Amino acid sequence: MKLHFLIGIWLGFFLSFLIAGWFEGEFNWAFLIASLIGGTLAHFLLIVPLSRKYPHKESK
Repeated sequence: MKLHFLIGIWLGFFLSFLIAGWFEGEFNWAFLIASLIGGTLAHFLLIVPLSRKYPHKESK
């Protein structure tokens, strides 16, 4: 699995964290760290094995 997908997961969590913190008036750093760790674990434990089991067929 390509690294840009994992970086996309991290950016998605980070941007949603910033938007939610802006509207709530406070930033929950523990939630951000937990989200990044959870996204990383989901990437390596779920997405990578599924992509190896069902490889993407590129269209010509």
